[in-house]
Amino acid sequence: MSASRTGVFETPNCSDSGRSSNREPGGNIPDSILWRIHLAISSVRYGFFFIERDPRASAFLLRNTPRPSQYAPRQVYIFFRLTDIFFSSNKTVMIENPLSRTSGPPSLAVSQGAARIELNRPQEHNRFEPADIETMSELLGGLVGQKGVRVLILTARGPSFSSGFDLGTLSSPRSVECTTAFAVMCDLIEALPFPTVCGVNGSVYGGATDLALACDFRIGIESSGLQMSPTRLGIQYYYSGLRRYVERLGLSEAKRLFLLGEQVDTATMLRIGFLHEVCAPDEFEARLNAVAGMLAQRSPTSLRGLKASLNSICRGDASPKAINREFFESLSSPDAREGLAAWSERRSPKFADLCDVEQ
Repeated sequence: MSASRTGVFETPNCSDSGRSSNREPGGNIPDSILWRIHLAISSVRYGFFFIERDPRASAFLLRNTPRPSQYAPRQVYIFFRLTDIFFSSNKTVMIENPLSRTSGPPSLAVSQGAARIELNRPQEHNRFEPADIETMSELLGGLVGQKGVRVLILTARGPSFSSGFDLGTLSSPRSVECTTAFAVMCDLIEALPFPTVCGVNGSVYGGATDLALACDFRIGIESSGLQMSPTRLGIQYYYSGLRRYVERLGLSEAKRLFLLGEQVDTATMLRIGFLHEVCAPDEFEARLNAVAGMLAQRSPTSLRGLKASLNSICRGDASPKAINREFFESLSSPDAREGLAAWSERRSPKFADLCDVEQ
């Protein structure tokens, strides 16, 4: 049995009588047993599909599965969990393929001071079409005015983070308009006043690499890859994207990635500073939320001020007098009083949102 168009497996209900004997009269194996064997084999193959296409999708099968050995491969855990599902239950079991959901523009959710934007075109490896650029820019512009937002998580659905800009648009009459809009979108992410965390849930290509570099933190998974290929396409690149590459990775690595256009592995992404850290696929979401949670607990005023000062120093347009003035003013701020009091009382500080402070 193979995956349906909706990405769902469904097992038939087997009656108790179908399981009361291993063989029917005449020595034939009952249909119920054949169904279970066939479904178990198919389900294991489906588990391999999960591992190959989206390792995070198999995490829910692994959490409650006893490990036969710490050295056993992930496929063994999938096998035990899936055979347990199909051989121990006579109820309908449905497993959703996360790639089967409808594709669409980026989506936004905000909860407890943390905003989360997800790229939603997993079948196309989350490439950016003109409508996606427009939607993302609108979402980012709306977040700037939300003073209760303390951190942004940017990640994606499916096996890849993003394949970058839609190449079909490069040869269209709107190429200049859309590439300009893409560059502005990345600039908007870099200019957000609060910290941004990019969850690189898979390989990243082309313009999406600049999207990730525009974020303050980048957390990836094992087996990710990166490739920047303008020289393979016969094009150059926009200024702010080149600037971010040089600032974040250094001139030598920027030249290597742009001019050679070769694909690099996760270890290299970590070594050159494209990724700040790497974790296993089944630990990815937990780590992403943990980092965002830590940032959400920090002083929003301090976070915004320090981010702005560090970025201006990196760009070379910082004002030492302005940075020193903000530092001295912060020493008598409400957040400083709360932070110092919490430190002496050995408790976690409770910093107010910016909107509460202004009131």
